[in-house]
Amino acid sequence: MGKRSWVSRVGWKGWTLLGVLVLVAAAVSGYYIRINSVGPLFVEGGSGWWYPPCYNHQVTTVADGATQTTVPIRPGHRQGFFIQVFNFTSMTQRFRGSNLGGFVLNGGTDARVRLSTSDPLRSGSEPHAVTSALPVSIPPGQSRYLRITLYLARLPVQAECLRHGFG
Repeated sequence: MGKRSWVSRVGWKGWTLLGVLVLVAAAVSGYYIRINSVGPLFVEGGSGWWYPPCYNHQVTTVADGATQTTVPIRPGHRQGFFIQVFNFTSMTQRFRGSNLGGFVLNGGTDARVRLSTSDPLRSGSEPHAVTSALPVSIPPGQSRYLRITLYLARLPVQAECLRHGFG
């Protein structure tokens, strides 16, 4: 009798273990590919200024087919806005925070980003009535209000120059 090949020497236990390892590797790879290929959140629906002095003094301008809503700069006060974000994907997405790092350009500091903890479409809540926190999960087919506020310690240089007539 000749020598048995390595394939027959492994035996059924070895082949079963190898099959299980291949299946586990395929499942883990498939999971990571799926979570890394989830689509983005979409901005649709409600939006506006967060604080009453802002939304009470907003100005909407239309030019060349574009619409822009602005508010006066209020140095020494927090200013902010909210937008509604939707998860149209088939997976729950977790929003952990932003990369603003507490600072934004033009003199703004202490940037805060929060997400509502419930779906405004299901609860019928207006943006100021919902609880906000971080991190927040957004299940498939639901939306949340994203709120960004910052503290304006001083006027940006350009606005300061215009205010004093140097521009």
